[in-house]
Amino acid sequence: MIYTTCLMCYAVFSFETSRAFSVLLAASLLGLSVFITVGGTIIIPGLLETDSFGENRSIITICKSLPSIKLRMTSSLALRLHNHL
Repeated sequence: MIYTTCLMCYAVFSFETSRAFSVLLAASLLGLSVFITVGGTIIIPGLLETDSFGENRSIITICKSLPSIKLRMTSSLALRLHNHL
């Protein structure tokens, strides 16, 4: 769940950004996932609730991406309709 959510966050937040920001984001998400894995399973079990982390990140990612998807879909559909007429 943690790794899937980090991949989703990377895909959404790194889209159409600079290479430096994408690398920084990837390193940060990788560090976060390693920290949660080590902290939640080896050092102190139960310290971090990975399920709630995954749910919160999924909600944030979906809410951030929905307006972008809507904008791209409506502009694409409008362009198709305009070209078709």
